Amino acid sequence: MAAYKSIYDRTGIISALVCLVHCIVLPIFFSTLSIWNIELLHHFLIELLTLLISLFVGGWAIWRGYLQQHRKPVIPVLFALGLVMMIAANFVATEAAEVLLKGGGIALIVYAHIGNWWLSRTAHSCNSNA
Repeated sequence: MAAYKSIYDRTGIISALVCLVHCIVLPIFFSTLSIWNIELLHHFLIELLTLLISLFVGGWAIWRGYLQQHRKPVIPVLFALGLVMMIAANFVATEAAEVLLKGGGIALIVYAHIGNWWLSRTAHSCNSNA
């Protein structure tokens, strides 16, 4: 069994947290940009880019940990549910619902990465001791 590399989960956590900053924290600091008609924070391409990074980098880490190490289906399910929540947040009517869905989605993605990392480390150390 190949040694588990947590760099993928770390990258997935970092990309999810960057998305958190983009979606929730930055609008607080840059709310005055709309005065100059700058809508950088709600730009479709930025939303799409952060989702794609989370999907590919995070998905690779989760899938690899699941297939090669722990085989716990709850981890990819939590990751997928987090992504679905983040995508659904773009289609809700109120800003409060958007923030709740994105925050919850990001929390699930980070939790899935932490669980993936922990279970993969545990599975690797248990297998190497056998």
